[in-house]
Amino acid sequence: MQAYDAYWVKIFALLVNLLRNTILFFPLLPALVKENFFSKPYLRAHAISKLVKDVADIFLLKEPEMLRGEFDTELLALSQYASVLEDIRCETKIKVINHPDVVSTRIAGHEILVQLFNQFANAVLSKGDKAEFLKQMIPQQYLFGDRGSIAERADSYDKILQVTDFISGMTDSYATNLFKKLKGISL
Repeated sequence: MQAYDAYWVKIFALLVNLLRNTILFFPLLPALVKENFFSKPYLRAHAISKLVKDVADIFLLKEPEMLRGEFDTELLALSQYASVLEDIRCETKIKVINHPDVVSTRIAGHEILVQLFNQFANAVLSKGDKAEFLKQMIPQQYLFGDRGSIAERADSYDKILQVTDFISGMTDSYATNLFKKLKGISL
């Protein structure tokens, strides 16, 4: 929990620096405190508002280049807040994206997707009782052939494409629950 709090302190400091550079900070301090300006939601909303305005101004300035196809740069990279955004990106990567809980969840998600793909791809490419049961679990909208059955004459590519469409349309919770059912973890 301490790393989480330290992360927010760092983000708060970055946002204060962002705001300090864009408004006359100290003369407005009493009014800002009175209006609860320093709450996280208010700071976040104000920072986003500043970023949107800045990027909109950059867009309007660079629009002719864009229309001519001569502009190939990220708009935020041209922002006066680019260095602050980079600090936030780095801090987020360190504290959130590379956090052990997030990494283990990503690994589990990868394993679930690979297992589901293997199970269903093998089912549409082969025959047998298990393959037929798995084919029945694929919703009609993803099936080729007459009356929603898997067309026997469809080539392997089309069958794999059908499985890919089916799996890519799953929500996280649906994929997790289906994985558990197929592995016998839950029924």
